Amino acid sequence: MKIVKIISIFVVILSAIWLIFQPGFDPLITLGVSLITTISLFIVEKQKNRNNSQNQEISDSSIGIQAGGNISIHENGDKRKHD
Repeated sequence: MKIVKIISIFVVILSAIWLIFQPGFDPLITLGVSLITTISLFIVEKQKNRNNSQNQEISDSSIGIQAGGNISIHENGDKRKHD
């Protein structure tokens, strides 16, 4: 991921130089797209670094259920609606 960031920053610099020396829509669009790409790379990495772990402790005679969110366990004959 580090090499992709370096290349993306390099493309931003090159497209900015291109826009300075040869103003027009092509270098402007290239600069905009490369800026969006570079910013997106940093945002995606920041989101990947979040800790999304779960922790569960149960006793010896218990059963643990880990579903990644809220769950409902119905008893026998329970006909109530749950979210």
